[in-house]
Amino acid sequence: TVNQDVYTTESASFDSRIIAASGSTINTGSFATTGSNSFSGSQIITGSMTSSLDIKVAGVKMGFGNQSGSHTVAIGTSTLVNNTGADSTAIGYQSLQNNTSGNENTAVGYNALNVLTTAQRNTAIGGDAGRDNTGDNNVFIGWTAGMQSAGGIGNVIIGNSTARSVKSNYNTIVGETAGFYLTSGSSNTFVGQAAGVDVGSGSSNTFVGQNAGRNISGSYNTLIGGAKGVGNWSNVIALSDGAENIRAIYNSGWVFTG
Repeated sequence: TVNQDVYTTESASFDSRIIAASGSTINTGSFATTGSNSFSGSQIITGSMTSSLDIKVAGVKMGFGNQSGSHTVAIGTSTLVNNTGADSTAIGYQSLQNNTSGNENTAVGYNALNVLTTAQRNTAIGGDAGRDNTGDNNVFIGWTAGMQSAGGIGNVIIGNSTARSVKSNYNTIVGETAGFYLTSGSSNTFVGQAAGVDVGSGSSNTFVGQNAGRNISGSYNTLIGGAKGVGNWSNVIALSDGAENIRAIYNSGWVFTG
């Protein structure tokens, strides 16, 4: 324990001893330690610094999480603390907190991919993005994007509050709140703010435009240009103008409205 400044120009190496310094610490050589270190003053290290354990800077933990993992990066409280997998990156409070054997996952943001345990190759960026996800090969980008998803595979969810409850597969949903209530519907493509908001179990729909397909709950529909549609529509094609007026619609035959 040192209650004064510490200055070294040579390499410093400490094994299992605990180092505590209340003054300033300046080291121009290399610094290596396998014990615990506590510094309340300023530290300047111009050489290399090596630590075999995680470090904490200004209350933020940095390192590689659980010692059993490999090729991992963990920055933030409770990140990758249960990890035994490889090649994952967690940045943000409790991101990938429960991951065990899952590999090649990337989580950036508060609680991102928090529940995931064994799933592979997911990417979540944003607070609570993909929080409850347990499936493979998903992308969640945006605040609460896919937050309550569970078990879905191959989804791409981009936008704040987008497809928050999706539990199905192979959906591509882009736009704020798009697909908000989607749960079991699969193979949908929604592009635009609030596109496909009310689709819950509908599948194989394509909606492009703000509010496109907003009111639809059916399947196999294609709406372009913002038409909101009707709840139980299925196998309908509708083209609308910028004011959401339908100009052409197909439902067992084409009808043009001007």
